[in-house]
Amino acid sequence: MTPSTESFWAVLLGPSEGQAPGLRLHMRLLRKRGRPLLLLPCHAGAAVACLDLYPAQSGRARMVRALLRALLKMGLPFGTEKIEASVSAESPFVKFLCSLGRGLDSGTRFRDEAAAAQAPATTWPRVPTLGILAGNPANDTQRFLVLIFDAQQKPIAVVKTGLSERARELVRKESSFLVSVPANMPGVPERLAALETTQRWGFALRWSGSRNTSLAKVMAGRGGKNRNLRDAGLAAIGSRGSAGRTLARGGREAWRSNSLRCHSAWRFRALEHQGFPPGAMDGSGLGAR
Repeated sequence: MTPSTESFWAVLLGPSEGQAPGLRLHMRLLRKRGRPLLLLPCHAGAAVACLDLYPAQSGRARMVRALLRALLKMGLPFGTEKIEASVSAESPFVKFLCSLGRGLDSGTRFRDEAAAAQAPATTWPRVPTLGILAGNPANDTQRFLVLIFDAQQKPIAVVKTGLSERARELVRKESSFLVSVPANMPGVPERLAALETTQRWGFALRWSGSRNTSLAKVMAGRGGKNRNLRDAGLAAIGSRGSAGRTLARGGREAWRSNSLRCHSAWRFRALEHQGFPPGAMDGSGLGAR
């Protein structure tokens, strides 16, 4: 297990070399087979909502998730461990997350911690309550989902990102796919915003709270068959070659012809290949891309 996999939150949210120490956020970590799986906020309701990110595939995993959900609702975080996550005000990714939660009356202000540490105070907006799901750690395409909450501790958006070069490229292709499909297509997630820097690619989707187990499984990338299917579709859709153009053109023609069977097959297969999180699939498909 690489250091970045073991403490992904430090790489995603923490300061880079030479930057000032970040704000310390108390969170809880859930592991699976010794590997970090879910980083949960301490707020019980928000922690329960973060469990919807995890696509439990086996009966045993679903039972464990249901038990953990019940315990968290009672404020009993059994099976998790306390950690402190460092959050840097200078990180472009943290700035992106703060922009999604701008105007919130809850969360933690950077200036509060800065004053306590005798550091220059900042005027950054509050860091929104968040939870993070780590995708399949088996290779260098691991991606992460960050669930963002509003002032009432309700999930409002989910951000997808990656750390490695290959993971960032996949995220870039997924983001490009969202803006390439026909506008207002039912079931296509709404892309709220995108982050494009030399070190980080990410995009945010509106969170509806709906669930779709098959999409969740593919999103997490846990299972070789689903992962191969997803990556094959992703390469075709994200490419600029004939395969990508043919798939996109075929999907648009099916949509325009109003053929429900062809439209549904293309739409959901494409979305499964892209690995979109279940809560982003609200069925409306309305809004800006």
